[in-house]
Amino acid sequence: MSPNSLISTLSRLSSKEPQKTAYIYLDENGQEKEKISYRELYMRVSNAADQLEQNGYSSSTAILLYPQGIEFIVAFLACLKVGVIAIPVPALDASIKERILIRITNIVKDADAKLILTTPSICRTLSSGVSGLERQVSWFSISDEVQSDGYRGYSVEDNRAIAYLQYTSGSTCLPKGVVIEHEILLKHLEAIRCSCAYDSDSITVSWMPHFHDYGLVEGLLLPLFNGTLCVFMAPSTFIKRPSLWFTTISHYKATHSHAPSFAHELCINKLRDTELHDINLSSWRVAALGAEPIKPNVLVDFYSTFSRYGFSETALTPAYGLAENTLVATIKKPFSKPKTLRVDLEALKSNIVELALNETLSVAKEIVSCGGPIKNTSVLIVDPNTAKRCEELFVGEVWLSSEGVARGYWKNVDATNETFKASLATPRDDNRNFLRTGDLGFMYQGELYITGRLKDLIIIDGVNYWPQDIEWAVENSHSEVKRGGGCVAFTALIHGKEFYCFQ
Repeated sequence: MSPNSLISTLSRLSSKEPQKTAYIYLDENGQEKEKISYRELYMRVSNAADQLEQNGYSSSTAILLYPQGIEFIVAFLACLKVGVIAIPVPALDASIKERILIRITNIVKDADAKLILTTPSICRTLSSGVSGLERQVSWFSISDEVQSDGYRGYSVEDNRAIAYLQYTSGSTCLPKGVVIEHEILLKHLEAIRCSCAYDSDSITVSWMPHFHDYGLVEGLLLPLFNGTLCVFMAPSTFIKRPSLWFTTISHYKATHSHAPSFAHELCINKLRDTELHDINLSSWRVAALGAEPIKPNVLVDFYSTFSRYGFSETALTPAYGLAENTLVATIKKPFSKPKTLRVDLEALKSNIVELALNETLSVAKEIVSCGGPIKNTSVLIVDPNTAKRCEELFVGEVWLSSEGVARGYWKNVDATNETFKASLATPRDDNRNFLRTGDLGFMYQGELYITGRLKDLIIIDGVNYWPQDIEWAVENSHSEVKRGGGCVAFTALIHGKEFYCFQ
């Protein structure tokens, strides 16, 4: 019988494997700070759910303001158990505290949240001192001292109920809350499990933040759904000491560990042999790269740099996804080598994909395959102007139909209709609603290649330019230009004519 929520899965694991370790949280030195078994986790979640219900917070909407750690996991699962719609937000990093508070304030207003769940120390510090929030929300800290013999008040009966809101970054506009239902989450976790070769022996290592869909869904929730160990640390721990990522994988013999592409590039540039003494990466079966454009040279350099430590080239797993689809849309098949495609750059500027058969790099661009669609997912390439389906080897907007597609944006009908309810101009060919991703790409031999972002595309005199291509060319044109974010390309209107510029 399929579970109707993650709480059903946790309850089963608590009964069948009560002493098995569910999560291990590492401190900034890579040492075990806290570990918790399935039984202990279930009891702590039950205690937390009791407190939420007894204080009248069931069926409310709550901001989860926690640092990385098991305390967040307990609070998140307690919300699922008692019917609170959870909203994970960034932890309060001292260096960007004001920016985070502005983001939280915007989310509180958009979600009409009445509750902030957080740690006792954060509650004492902020509950009476955040401008604009004093009278809007209640602040609450879950106590581990409250004991319960197992919460029995609320259980998810309707798997179409909302589990949580995944807020988008809001980098170019106010953040929008993606509505994730219990059923959507469970079906998507099952699709990821099948597509990424998870089994009963899998072990996950993660440092990705819990407020991001990548860190939450695949980093923390997939191991629980799969009933296998998750070892995790704070993102700041990885940034300060990238070598801890590898030493942790080696120590726990992890099989799955995923990250944005920048992390792999950071390790290539920063890690030295002296930091990786006696490590063994041969257990690492799936190292997914996602969440941002993947550079072909990163795949080559990462394997060539770390193969001496047992890392397999087939472990590198480019993927494509977005929060609006819960997480993953396409991914490379397990145990196969990643693919790239060299295409004619001039033809690409006209949205035509022509395979580059010669080795003249000045006229060719190499693009990484993000693999094929995961289970129960359809990917279409569509002309964003005409809504007509593109043929293979033509660039268009990526449209998705999937069991992972979210219900829409929280209380935002216009944005939901625009993004989640797209239809083809010729519905007789396919009358489904599709998710418009806003990303540009093409299909080749059943696999997706991403070329850029629709809103980022620079069009000059009818010719397409991708800002990341311009930035890459500038960064590699002179040794004085910092690589990996040393410049930014944009358009500017000069004497009534649009030009692209860089800074």
